[in-house]
Amino acid sequence: MQIIANTPHYTLAFEPSKNRVHWTPRGFWDKTVDKSELLDNWKKILHDVSAGFTILTDATQMKTLRPEWVETFKEIQTLMVESGLAASAEVLPQNTITKMQANRVARKSGMCKQHFATSEDAERWLDSL
Repeated sequence: MQIIANTPHYTLAFEPSKNRVHWTPRGFWDKTVDKSELLDNWKKILHDVSAGFTILTDATQMKTLRPEWVETFKEIQTLMVESGLAASAEVLPQNTITKMQANRVARKSGMCKQHFATSEDAERWLDSL
């Protein structure tokens, strides 16, 4: 697995053998997170994927997004869809607000996704496609 970024707020990695992105956002996103660096890291990883790639998102450690981050996450998801995303599997925290936010952002970006209770379940589903 190739680690593209590993910061206090997220890890972004690419698994070439599966053409899969692993995205692990963490904590509370505020002004200490560099938006331009985040977008650059996403553009870098999307340059490496092939059309038909998958993504496994483990957001179990993420807190509710501040409104100013919602548009950035929508932009990232739109970039993924435009880069040939085939399937997205998400593991979300039990926080209802965070789940609602994630679903709203996905609807706006056009990204289709499935929810799972564990990363292992999500990985198995993606591997079965």
